Amino acid sequence: MHPQPKDDEIFSSWLCRIAQANGLKLHTLEVQVWGRKKQIWTRDIDRSIDDATLARVAELSGTPLDRARETCLQSLEGKLFERLVVKSNSDWVLPSGVYHRKRRRHAMQFCPLCLAQDASPYYRRSWRLALSTFCTVHDIMLHECCPSCEEPVAFHRQELGDRWTSRIIW
Repeated sequence: MHPQPKDDEIFSSWLCRIAQANGLKLHTLEVQVWGRKKQIWTRDIDRSIDDATLARVAELSGTPLDRARETCLQSLEGKLFERLVVKSNSDWVLPSGVYHRKRRRHAMQFCPLCLAQDASPYYRRSWRLALSTFCTVHDIMLHECCPSCEEPVAFHRQELGDRWTSRIIW
């Protein structure tokens, strides 16, 4: 399966949808694409995606590289901020506070109505921005955490696929 990025989709969400469409856990997808030496979830991948990693995902999914770049926060350089800071805070980008794949801060906001109404739910790049506080479609405040446990959003930690039977088909 080769899901293409949706409008305003952020890279991490797109990668999760690729894994899910192929019946894989994210870690399995990561190992199949990059091997065991590259671990992309131990950092804020939406802030730190490198060109080689992005190009590999674009190639395997049949997505034009320019379209794949639109999923990245770096594509906002020169528009929203001069330069995206990778290892520290960057203007207008909500920090995730990554520690061993766990997100400690409320970096990913979301509109529950958008996610409920999407045929294939996905997270928007604009939801990572500090200047986004409400959904422009539903005119409601964006949520910044799970309403039940108040933990930060971590959609990348869902267990998807069956490790014994799944395999990726590009």
